[in-house]
Amino acid sequence: HYLKKRLGQTWGLVGALFFLSTPIVIHLATSAYVDLGVTFFTTASFLLVIQWSQTKKNHLLVVAGLCAGLAAGTKYNGLITIFLLTCFVPLLTKGDNEPVSVRANLKFPLLFFCCALVTFSPWLIRNYFWIGNPLYPLFQSVFNNEQASLSQGMNPLLIRKLIYNESLWQTLLIPIRVFFEGQDNNPQYFDGVLNPFILLFTIFSFLPSCKIAPLKKERKIFFWFATLFLLFAFVQRVIRIRYIVPVLPCFIILAVLGLYNLKCTLSARAFHRTAVLVPSLLFFAAFTVNGTYMKNHWQKIQPLQYLSGQTDRTAFIARFWPEYSLIHYANNNLPQSSAILAIFLGNRGYYFDRPVSFDLKSGNSFLVSLVQKHTNAEEIMMALTSKGITHLFIREDLFWHWAGQKLKGEEQQRLSHFFNEYAHKMAKTKNFSLISLAKH
Repeated sequence: HYLKKRLGQTWGLVGALFFLSTPIVIHLATSAYVDLGVTFFTTASFLLVIQWSQTKKNHLLVVAGLCAGLAAGTKYNGLITIFLLTCFVPLLTKGDNEPVSVRANLKFPLLFFCCALVTFSPWLIRNYFWIGNPLYPLFQSVFNNEQASLSQGMNPLLIRKLIYNESLWQTLLIPIRVFFEGQDNNPQYFDGVLNPFILLFTIFSFLPSCKIAPLKKERKIFFWFATLFLLFAFVQRVIRIRYIVPVLPCFIILAVLGLYNLKCTLSARAFHRTAVLVPSLLFFAAFTVNGTYMKNHWQKIQPLQYLSGQTDRTAFIARFWPEYSLIHYANNNLPQSSAILAIFLGNRGYYFDRPVSFDLKSGNSFLVSLVQKHTNAEEIMMALTSKGITHLFIREDLFWHWAGQKLKGEEQQRLSHFFNEYAHKMAKTKNFSLISLAKH
């Protein structure tokens, strides 16, 4: 709609097709993630703020704030949306030739922020009464000092350097690398796929030939909002492409503006046939990248086998999650009173029907810390029992490699003694084991 209003229906359709066919969007549409919901509310909020800046109709700012609150209520990276747009509103308050008003600069961002708080507050209130931290599990050191040690950890960029041995230049180039190096299910390469043509077309958007005056200002706003969101997301958490999807529509709009600007530039130089041919070929090349991914993703998922009944639910899910068959076993065989500590499961608790907590948080392992803290296997067992833990769900190859790096010789012996004395292996699949805790 935004592109149609400014450039015409054809360019609007180009933008819609480009976004919907982008590999990470295709992947998220077939995954149990909420990032596309955050994307919807973030995009709605941002475009409404742009529209408010042009019309000064305050009801648009109210709805923009409500949408930003819904983005944060869907997933915490929506907090970046609230923060950035609250900062952007005063910059968009005055017109090009209007004097700066301190009162307006305070009134309008406050209105936006309060409206965002309205739709985000139910989650803040619930978390506060349940846990004492309205932004749980964030800011545990502020709201809950007793649990702070479990949630504190290394900076995600430092973790990448330690795990993947990345150089300083590789780290600094991450905001660009995500467009070229993404791979599905590979954390080293950002666990997702974008399209490198998005970045190329975005560069074209800043060609000096743009003939529509409002776009010159708006493209800068789009660029800075998307870039700052990307940088905030990457320095706060482990780096995944899905965390920056909320600003993918901004990049897509810039990309389409880039193709439009390229056409204008070529037309201005009297290359009329080339002005149509070159942008068309470039978009065809970009869509070929997307189309190839869509084809491969369809072949990987094979949804018709499940929809037609040829494959049952358990077998279908197990094709994509190697631990699922063991989770299915745990759901059917463990008592309702059991509590599982999942170790190196990547915080994937979606399919568990039993209470599950996760061992590794921000680089710290609860089980390894118990081994370091206590002097014998019995004390480790008592510490786990005091937390109500009855079973372990372990990815063994990663866990033993990690423990070998973090524990000294005596501590490794203590851990081995604990598993020999108190761990009963109930079932195993590939690298995953389900273990019951009790003394032999």
